[in-house]
Amino acid sequence: NKELKNAREELDFAKNIEEPIDGDKFVQSIEDFIIRADNDVARLDQLDGEMTQSYQNLC
Repeated sequence: NKELKNAREELDFAKNIEEPIDGDKFVQSIEDFIIRADNDVARLDQLDGEMTQSYQNLC
């Protein structure tokens, strides 16, 4: 997924910044986004498989 790839690249960049900003929560926010997005993708993949199986059972 393009968006997740971009988010991971931004996370890597943010983690390797030379002068971090005190109180900056960007890294934590991006990590949370990636976790939730990965979970959403996994659920959608599972749902897609279940729907495909149900359709095949109808035919």
